[in-house]
This record gives sequence, structure tokens and C-alpha cells, in this order.
Amino acid sequence: MKYRRMLLKECRMCGKVFETGRANKYYCSTECSYEKRQELVREYQEREAERKAVQGKMECAGLSGLARLNERARSAGMSYGKYRLEQQLGRAADGQG
Repeated sequence: MKYRRMLLKECRMCGKVFETGRANKYYCSTECSYEKRQELVREYQEREAERKAVQGKMECAGLSGLARLNERARSAGMSYGKYRLEQQLGRAADGQG
């Protein structure tokens, strides 16, 4: 029978020192593990709410940059690709095409 070497580790949640036979165990109990998981979920939800708020503000501001360029290309009678090519060649600003 093979015996595992016991390790002393410090819990990443409460700081308590505990003994384990596993190198990948980070928490002393299921309570600490659950608490940490809840903390991570709250942080994720806060980041998502902030991201969605910023995204909502951008949508309220009007067209995105790509949509704006596509609108300009259509008004000049060109496809987006042709508009960008001519813009790179310096002709789109003149309205030639």
C-alpha cells in the first residue's frame, strides 16, 4: 500500500493551517471553499453589470464606428471594402469613386 506524504497548507480564505495529502487543495473546509466561490461569483456579477452598463451607454450614443463607416460608404455609393480601400489610397475623403 502506498502512503501519501502529508502537507501543511494555509487556507486561502481564513488563513488557518491545515494538513492535507493533496497538493491542489487550497481551503481547509467546504465552508471556506463555498465562501470563496460566492466571493468570486459576486465579483464576476459586478464586472458583468459594469460591462453591460458601459455597453448600454455606447449603444445609446448611436451607431458604432463600423456601422458609421458603412453608412458613409453607402452614401458614397460604394461597398465598405471599396470605401476602405479608397480611404487608404486617400481618395475617399474627396468623394471620388
